[in-house]
Amino acid sequence: MQLFYSFLAMVGFLSVGGSCMCECSDLYVSSKDGSSSEYCELNVQPVLPCGFPEVPKCQCPEGHGAAGSAFERRCRRGDDDEQPCTNADDLVEYAVRFVERFGESRSNWTADSCECSSKAMKPMRGPQESVVCVHPFVTYQTIPCGSSNPPICNCTGAFAEMEDSSMGCLDVVSGEVTRCGNQAALELYERQVKKAERR
Repeated sequence: MQLFYSFLAMVGFLSVGGSCMCECSDLYVSSKDGSSSEYCELNVQPVLPCGFPEVPKCQCPEGHGAAGSAFERRCRRGDDDEQPCTNADDLVEYAVRFVERFGESRSNWTADSCECSSKAMKPMRGPQESVVCVHPFVTYQTIPCGSSNPPICNCTGAFAEMEDSSMGCLDVVSGEVTRCGNQAALELYERQVKKAERR
């Protein structure tokens, strides 16, 4: 999976209908795909251009709650009453600006000059030396129902995308890229996720 491009698929504002009974851990919400298979989807933006603001919050009428993840948020009351956010135009405008900025600015930043609008995010260097802000769970945008939160890659510097598309650590001074300090825990979690997906 290419971390820098996987998030762009989320900018389509796809609606997810139906009721989800999937149990998800903190920062994840239950969701369904086209075949009605349930899974947990990351409920925060996994990737942002450096210096770009977070997605606006979905505004809903009284009695409705925001449901869905990041760009897919809608207003829902019960199982059958679902409607777009009242600020849907703002969300569409944001998505357009996001795509434009994402395509233009990745090569203009370095890992030590990139500033992230969210405290939960860190700079990450990817292919062709491009840099963006990523959430530590960017490699796990979807996980099986009932899964715990993934371990966070233990880095003292910025993140880096490894040749195998996994997350690693970047020394912003030397430019050296190494595996996460807790690599064994990450590999164990990966095996657990794959085992749950086969069930």
